[in-house]
Formats: sequence, structure tokens, C-alpha cells
Amino acid sequence: MVSWSIIEYCGLAENSSCGYCKNSGRKSSLGCFAHIMDSESFMRLLEYGWGGSGKYIYKPTMDRTCCPQYTIRLDSTKFFLSRSQRRVLRQMNEFLKDGTKPRSRIRESIPVDAESSSSKPAPRIKESGDTQPPGKIVDKSNNPVQKKKELRRQRCYARWRAKGLDVEEMKKARAAKEEVRRRTVESYIMEPDETWKHRLEVKLVHTGSEEFRKRYNESYLLYEKYQKIVHKDDDPSRAGFKRFLVDTPLFDDEPLPSPEGLTTGSYHQWYILDNKLIAVGVVDILPRCVSSKYLYYDPDYSFLSLGTYTALREIAFTRFVMRHRPETKYYYMGYYISTCPKMRYKGSFHPSELLCDRTFQWVPLDICDRMLRENDNKFTVFLPDSPPAVMQTRDQLILLINGRAVLYADIEEVMPSLYELANSEAIRNKLDAFASRIGSDMTRLVIYLSDLQGIDVE
Repeated sequence: MVSWSIIEYCGLAENSSCGYCKNSGRKSSLGCFAHIMDSESFMRLLEYGWGGSGKYIYKPTMDRTCCPQYTIRLDSTKFFLSRSQRRVLRQMNEFLKDGTKPRSRIRESIPVDAESSSSKPAPRIKESGDTQPPGKIVDKSNNPVQKKKELRRQRCYARWRAKGLDVEEMKKARAAKEEVRRRTVESYIMEPDETWKHRLEVKLVHTGSEEFRKRYNESYLLYEKYQKIVHKDDDPSRAGFKRFLVDTPLFDDEPLPSPEGLTTGSYHQWYILDNKLIAVGVVDILPRCVSSKYLYYDPDYSFLSLGTYTALREIAFTRFVMRHRPETKYYYMGYYISTCPKMRYKGSFHPSELLCDRTFQWVPLDICDRMLRENDNKFTVFLPDSPPAVMQTRDQLILLINGRAVLYADIEEVMPSLYELANSEAIRNKLDAFASRIGSDMTRLVIYLSDLQGIDVE
């Protein structure tokens, strides 16, 4: 049985102010309102560079917008912890065991070039890892620590050669041994005992459940506090909270083979410290990924580096889902903007990939970062020598007209009285704008245009 997804065309949004660079008149995207959507269709939209906020979905016009936004993901099976991420996990465990607060905090962002320092923070704030600022070349030859490391490395290679060993083979063997020893996020997640000073419970709750409703007010008050203190939002309304973080077009159409009885859909991941909600991660579980959409937390506990900690727990959760459903191995982190300081933390989760907005194939982040720097951070096609993806055409679109699904190419035959309007330049332009932003393999979408409703088609 085909599950239709119904989306309403809203149009191109241009000349609005940009929340990332604060410029006006340069932001551009195409927006739609998703009334109802199956998880596979939403997954495919993400794979074509779309994003969403509540029921509003949008696709940045990459070659026109001031701050090109590239979809970023992480293969959870290949993820490895950086030194600072391991420290965040250790600090959390120390706090839970004996109440010890970290003596130093992890940096909240990775600095970028001076001209982008005025960028507005992105909604989700996490602390960075160990990556270097873009556009800034670090001369390791003048670094005493690096010099000593290199000398030790060369002495080791000399000993291997003296023993008649192949240096390259030994390097591979050592790397393999290090891989085995490398700790995972899961190895830091410990069950508390009675001697621990604090208890942290991490709980995934469906937004349509009774359990979610019981803590709804507490969750909103946490969001309100976070928005006021962290984002200087004077009036974070309940209606905005519901519209932005609770409402969802997704219906639970695909059960996951897990003991928890999970389905695809929209969830809040609660972080409950001593029965008090201190952080909430908003996530979607989709056929091939866990998509991280937003985080809000109690600023009183910012010493725990909750941005990084919650992301690491979400990566661990992605791997949990993957054990029951192998194709759900990716962790999506929304958009990546190379010039936005508060977004560059995403690059500290290795090895991440960015989506090429022409081929819709994935490219390693380090390659993309280099290409972006070379192109002054303007819109960049990461695979310029590869053929572009095949997108839909207007004739392939299915329209919802007076409650009836009709292929656009068939309107002249099945609804002749409507053909002149449907074939008008205004309607064609709207449909072309939408069709050019989705792949030819997206066959479950039904488009609602208000211009074509309420007209007698008999």
C-alpha cells in the first residue's frame, strides 16, 4: 500500500534577513508546509539537501543564498572520539560519581576567519573538538612538541629498519592495534550504583506519547530558560515551542526490529539528572539515519559541556538502532555553514561528510573544507567532474486538486476545464521550482497548490 505524503507549496523566500551573517536581502530558499509525510519521503528530502522546522520544510537556494548550507552526516560505524570528546565523557562520569565539576571547560566553537566573526549562532550549540580553524595554516615545524614527536617517530622507524622490518607494514599493524584499543562512546556509559552522588537517566520519548505530555510543561520551561539566556530571545512562546519542536508531519509508518518497539518518527531524548530535566535533544528516527534537529538545555549545567555530551549519546543511540536495522547507521547533524562559528563544531565529529548539492553524493568534510576555502566560502560543487543528479520534471509531479491526486501531465485529459490555469506561467514556474529540487525517484509526494483548489473541474 502506497503512503502518500502531502505537502503544500509556500514559495520562494528571498530578501529576508539572514540569522547566520546578519545580512539582509541575500537569504534565499524554497519552502513548503508538510501536512503529512511518510518517513521514506522525508529521508529522501534530507538526501536532496532539504531541512525542516516543525512542519515547515525548505531547500536553500545554494547559488543565491548568502550562507550556503550543506547537509552534514556521520557514519556512526566509523566514528572515533577526539581527545576533547573523551574528556567530556570522563568529566560527566566524575560529576555523576562524586559531584566533581570540571576545572576547565571545552571550547564552545571553533574560530573562523575574522570576517565571519559576527555571525549569529546556530540554534544548536555544542562544544568543539580538536580541528584547526579553516584558512589558518599551522606550521608544525616551529612547534617544539611536534618536533619531539617527529624525532621519536623517526627513531622508531630507524629501529624497525635495523631489524629488517618493513616500515609501512609495521605502521599498518600499529594503526590496526590502535584501532582495537580505541575506546567508544558506549564504553564510557556506566550504570550508576548506590554510592554515586548523582543519577543521570537518558530517555527517548515519542512526541505523541502520554509520557511526553506529562513532562510537556517542564520541557517548555527548560526551552524558555535556554532561549532567554543562551540566545537572548525575550519571548520564547509556547506556541513557537510547539510549532518548532513538537509538531511533526511524520507518521509512524515503519516499526523498527528492536526490543523497545521503536518506530520511525519524531522523538525527544530527555536527559534527567536526579529527576530534573536538564537537556532535551530533538531527533527524528528515519529509515537510514537518526537526524539531530535541536538541543536545549539548562545553562546552569553548561559546565558539563552538554552540547558535546548529548551529541555523543545520540551517536551511541544511532549505533544502537543500527544493530537492529543495519541501514540506519548515519547520524545527521542538519546543516553545516563553513563561515558560522557556532556551526563548525559539527566538523569535530570524525569522519563527517557533506552533501554535494549538484550530484547529491557525499564527500569527506576535509576535502570540502579545503574546496570552500579555495572558493572564498562561496557556493561550491564538491564533485564538479561528476554528472548532476537526475531531478524531477513538472510533468512527473502529482497534484492534489479538490481532494483528487492527478499527475500534472494528465490534467489536460482528466480536468480540461482546469488546464488553462494549470498551464499558466505562474503555475508552471512554481512547479518547476519545486521539481528541480527533488529527485526523480521521489514518487510518493503529492503537491497541494492553493491556486488550483475550489474550481469546478467537471
